[in-house]
Amino acid sequence: MTRTALTNPASAAVIFLVTGALGIAFSIQFTVNVLSALLVGYICYAIPVGLIAVRRARVDDAKDHELKDFVHAISGHVELGQPFPDAVEEVAKDVDLGPLDSDVADLAANLRLTTPHAGIDTNLRTAALDRFVTRVGTPLAEQTVGLVTGALDAGSDTGVVFETLQAEIGRLYHDKQTLRSGMMVYVAVGWTTALLVVGITVATATQVFAGFERLATMSDISGVAVGEAAINITRDQFRLYVTTQATMLAAGWFAGAASRGRYEALLHSGMLVSICHVIFAGTGVI
Repeated sequence: MTRTALTNPASAAVIFLVTGALGIAFSIQFTVNVLSALLVGYICYAIPVGLIAVRRARVDDAKDHELKDFVHAISGHVELGQPFPDAVEEVAKDVDLGPLDSDVADLAANLRLTTPHAGIDTNLRTAALDRFVTRVGTPLAEQTVGLVTGALDAGSDTGVVFETLQAEIGRLYHDKQTLRSGMMVYVAVGWTTALLVVGITVATATQVFAGFERLATMSDISGVAVGEAAINITRDQFRLYVTTQATMLAAGWFAGAASRGRYEALLHSGMLVSICHVIFAGTGVI
């Protein structure tokens, strides 16, 4: 798990619990209140995990993009009459597939074992394709290679399989990109709402509360009776800060989950919590 902590967000989500705990411990040591210490710990945990998730997502996106070229290249070789294992080996040697290179090379090496003199070992071929899907690790790879495995095991013509697959993978990739573009609207809504809330609450804390404080100070002169316990600027500003930070967490999780799921939700919420704290501290509200 430690070895994959910088590449696998699931592993990072466990390992970086340590940084979150350290963030809380150091904050308490410097006499920060408990709530702020918990928020610091959350930031120390959420942002690194989220960044690793974003990096992994970008690699997966690049692999899915190259997977289309891989299927197209394989199809071209198969249409020329090459057996599937030979076609994969040719593509592995001659085509630059970027982040997919090592996975295709591994598939080619495993497929060499599937063509002994007695004929194709379908079990080994299925195992090689399953290993390829696991290494690529994207839903698109699972969908498309799963189609190949099922069709080949059923005895379908390899040329027809890959001709059909070219159209299918193009459609699936297009659908994925369309969905991704559509969900970005919700990401923008989450961030816009969060930043508007921060602006409104800071304005309220600095202007409205200050007006109430002046009113309390001048109550004797103005003849308006204002109880001393009714207005406590420090207390009320802190309550406003707590409410705003809760909104930041909710908005961040909404935006991140809409983008790529729970790990990116950690990044968005951690960033919004940080921004909120910096603005409140910078304006002297807390």
